[in-house]
Amino acid sequence: MIWDRWRERALWFSQQAVRNVRDEADVILYLVNASESPSDTGYLAPELQILEWIGKPVIVLLNQTGPPRGRAEEARDIARWRTAIGARAFVHDVLSLDAFARCWVQELALFEVIARVLPERKQRAFGRLDA
Repeated sequence: MIWDRWRERALWFSQQAVRNVRDEADVILYLVNASESPSDTGYLAPELQILEWIGKPVIVLLNQTGPPRGRAEEARDIARWRTAIGARAFVHDVLSLDAFARCWVQELALFEVIARVLPERKQRAFGRLDA
């Protein structure tokens, strides 16, 4: 479906953004609001359909996790979101990475997952960036 860029301007811009991701991205970092329950989100199912259509590797990032927590609590959040997302070939991992309370350990874990899913032709360049 194509939206009229004059009557449905916001939808048209969204469509252009999705097309750009499909055509240009190597990996999609998909942020979800970890402060809410996956079952309460109205966006998860339709956005996963769009991500599947795009056809790129997806890494789900749990954002807005709040103050630092213990490993067990973080693992429960990750497991809860993995269950909600289900087994989808295009979703390669679910990680905790709060954009507000950034942690270098989380960033290193993210870079490790990105390195595994990048196309081979991009591996060397990413290795330099990671270093």
